Amino acid sequence: MHRGARCLRSNLVSPTLIGMPAPATPAEEEGAGDHLTIVGAPPGPPGASIARGLIEQALTSARAPFAFVPDPGPAIAIVQPHLPLEDPRTAVVLLTSGSTGDPKAVCWSRENLLAMSAMWRDRYPELTDAPRVAALPVTTAGGLGVIIRAVIDDAPIVTVESIGGAGRFTSEVFANAIRPVAGDGPVVSLVPTQVALLLRDEVGRAALRAMRRVFLGGSAAPARLLTQARDLGIDITTTYGMTETCGGCVHDGEPLEGVSVRVDDGGRIHLAGAMCALGYRLRPDDTATSFTGNTFATGDIGAWDGHRLSVLGRIDDIVQIRGINVAIGAVERAIVDSGLVREAVVIPVSDEVDGTHLHALVIPDHTSAHDSPESREQAIEQVVRERLGGIAVPRTVRSVSVLPYLPGGKIDRRIARALLTTDELPPTERAIDARLPDEGN
Repeated sequence: MHRGARCLRSNLVSPTLIGMPAPATPAEEEGAGDHLTIVGAPPGPPGASIARGLIEQALTSARAPFAFVPDPGPAIAIVQPHLPLEDPRTAVVLLTSGSTGDPKAVCWSRENLLAMSAMWRDRYPELTDAPRVAALPVTTAGGLGVIIRAVIDDAPIVTVESIGGAGRFTSEVFANAIRPVAGDGPVVSLVPTQVALLLRDEVGRAALRAMRRVFLGGSAAPARLLTQARDLGIDITTTYGMTETCGGCVHDGEPLEGVSVRVDDGGRIHLAGAMCALGYRLRPDDTATSFTGNTFATGDIGAWDGHRLSVLGRIDDIVQIRGINVAIGAVERAIVDSGLVREAVVIPVSDEVDGTHLHALVIPDHTSAHDSPESREQAIEQVVRERLGGIAVPRTVRSVSVLPYLPGGKIDRRIARALLTTDELPPTERAIDARLPDEGN
């Protein structure tokens, strides 16, 4: 038995623990498929190796579908693997980021995997032979998507040692991972915090320049980050999508072939195509609300001119302050675009006296002229006021050395809210893979 098989077996949730049938052996595959197997992804390259084996199984055999998760324990309550599948086409189940503390289990079919891979291949035929760099957690849509496309394209994969929380992502770690394939024009999927970190020193910049293409997703990328990367000759493409669409299906604002975009009268973005998931595991009401046939109603608002999609923010990021609607995402972009900070998150806080007001957490850019907290706060206030009006100015701007990121690159707003009143992250939240920037790097 090779090491990957041993790791896979050791990361299966015990059937006796959760009252589910034992995982199917090859001789039992014909009758498999009614229940889920939960598979935990260990940190580091072993997790990517397991992911590759699971995807090969999902694409080539009738083995029972699996839920691929960072930690099987908490996932049991969400996935409830002992209960029958709602849709027999389910092949893979992934959890959403849970940035608000309520992750959902999204069900993908084999057809979803093939469709998304075909869409990427249609857009980028010149990349099908490129080595792939696995740098995102493989239990996220972005990270597992890299594995899926590599398996279908029969492309080599190199894995960054820090993946999945195995260590800290640094320029040196990334450069070491790509060294065996650097001359072959590899491609990589990253989140904005990773690119920002790599751009800080020559080791990281050289590694990025070695990429045939960098795909950037997970969260909105600051305009100045994209400009900086492209000015250095880095071929970078922004992607928009979510777990419910098998990852990024709109690239640089343009949908992939087979993807349809619609923005309704309220500004909500709807995405349609064969890449849209089957629905949510054991959440029929949420499935009925969000999925209609092969169309997914996202939680984002945007503008669509018939050719290009502009994502403006989250529907639930619109808050009303003294009767005026304010988009939190727009405030965050204004703060970052000021050039005074490297990153920012804005948190709305409500009380019975003052109603809703905003507070900002920022990682300062110490190369700017405004290096004192008071000077920086005044400059940020001026930028936000000029761009969005006084109503959008945060009541406080607090400098921190780190912001809490979930594995897929989104801000963990629950922890960010806690940072408003504490100096450090809770100990149990420290090992989040994408929490990258700090003053020591």
